[in-house]
Amino acid sequence: MMPVMTALRGERRGYAGAPGCQVHYRTRGEGVPLLLLHQALWSSIHYHKVISPMAAAGFRVIAPDMPGHGMSSPLPGTPAVEDYAETVVRLMDVLCIDRAAVAGHHGGALVAGRLAAAFPDRVIRAAFDTVPLFTAVERASLLALPAATAVIKPDGSHFAERWEGARRRADPAWSDATVHMAVTGFFMNGPWREQAMRAAFAYDFEADVGRIECPVLAVFGRSDPLYPHRDRLAAMRPDFRQDSFPHGAAMILEHPDQWVAKMVPFLAGRT
Repeated sequence: MMPVMTALRGERRGYAGAPGCQVHYRTRGEGVPLLLLHQALWSSIHYHKVISPMAAAGFRVIAPDMPGHGMSSPLPGTPAVEDYAETVVRLMDVLCIDRAAVAGHHGGALVAGRLAAAFPDRVIRAAFDTVPLFTAVERASLLALPAATAVIKPDGSHFAERWEGARRRADPAWSDATVHMAVTGFFMNGPWREQAMRAAFAYDFEADVGRIECPVLAVFGRSDPLYPHRDRLAAMRPDFRQDSFPHGAAMILEHPDQWVAKMVPFLAGRT
């Protein structure tokens, strides 16, 4: 198994002060600013295979660690998707970015959606990779689920247990390296991971999706459990461009060339 790379050649790292937290980010390239927003339980490492090709395509790529993830400090109190979106705006302000294209996956797509809805003057285009569109009943059911436990055991068996759970529940196309990143990220993010998950479950995207004014590309992974949400989104916003991936959450990490090929033409404004 190849080692998991936590640093990329040619990237720059930085911290930006935002209200209540410090945001760590990776950046590479010059051109149109492009924000890559990761899903809950992960960090900017989620995009480590696409940052360089997106930069080579002419973007100034900025991939932040959401508050409480990676090397960013947590927000005070109990954060909501709205708070994560406001933090991204503060990051843009610090980096002197007036407007940017934005792409997000799963919970990161919810943050991208909120950003486009609440700050329309800051978003040029938005790409949603398998964005959840939960109903009120589904949100209530998800919020009623017990919190995931992360008890550290002296024999290290907690890693093996989490690994087995990831193999049972996650995209079967994930490589061992991807499962490794998912498992280590789960434990590294501490209690903040549960806050991020619950923020995604609680967020009423249905209330915001009608407010989005910028061009949107919504791509759904055909093997992802959220794939049926594609039809829900299409019914609410038939003007959004729709496309699909042959796999689920594995696309960014296992098939980065296909992910980039879908995203670049749209985010660059060529389609």
